[in-house]
Amino acid sequence: MKLGLGTAQFGMPYGVANKTGQVNLEEVSKILELAQSRGVYIIDTAAAYGESEKVLGNFLLKYNFKVVSKIPSLTKAKDSIATSIDNSLSNLKLDSFYGLLFHDASDLLCNKANENWKNLQDAKYSGRVEKIGVSVYEPEELSQIINQFEIDIVQLPLNLFDQRFITSGMMSELKKRGIEVHVRSIFLQGLLLMAPELRPSYFKSYSDHLAKYDDYLAQYHCTGLDATIGFVQNCNFVDHFICGVDNVGQLKEILNVKSKKNDGMEDLACYDQGLIHPGRWVL
Repeated sequence: MKLGLGTAQFGMPYGVANKTGQVNLEEVSKILELAQSRGVYIIDTAAAYGESEKVLGNFLLKYNFKVVSKIPSLTKAKDSIATSIDNSLSNLKLDSFYGLLFHDASDLLCNKANENWKNLQDAKYSGRVEKIGVSVYEPEELSQIINQFEIDIVQLPLNLFDQRFITSGMMSELKKRGIEVHVRSIFLQGLLLMAPELRPSYFKSYSDHLAKYDDYLAQYHCTGLDATIGFVQNCNFVDHFICGVDNVGQLKEILNVKSKKNDGMEDLACYDQGLIHPGRWVL
């Protein structure tokens, strides 16, 4: 299955549409149980996601998930890569990762990039990590990285508004190189699922583009969930798309979507960072 379970909400309040805060342990247990029963096997987490790794550590021994985590930005972290890996595995109560990524792409673009990469390679060679790679925001930074390092796996943003990695040709390049592609932010932190009247006032300046999206949903008689999942589900370059949920009901909805590819999806692309980059939002 292409769906992977995002877990930022397990460790902290996350997402513009999140009204319930951090997911409680009982709900986490129900979410993981349902995910496992429906063939979801990728779990995405990070040391930077608050208590997410520790929360998952309460449950993972019961299941057979493949866990992908991320090393905190080395410009801010006090720990070495090796220590960071030890801490994360201890929190998760695992012996190894399926995937481990640099959370901050600049760690592979700085003057210590070769050293950083070698340290992550050492973890792979020692058997503590199966696949190594990077999480990115921009096609340009990813282009530089894959031309310097032989990465196994990459995580990047992709949704109906943010199609830069497709239009730049980067997705086809990743496929050509055999790099596993995980995409995140398919709901744009929940914005693409929100009713127009519930969108924060910040987005008023983008009302024209959002109205175009609303018209698209009306034209094809589909919900935001249908459209967003249909888009990534039908993208041949995507190996897994990561979805975070606040409760088991949301996961059921996602699992029950009958995705289809509608015409005109490419027309919803936007290149304004103020809309497609949540880090630029002022809410």
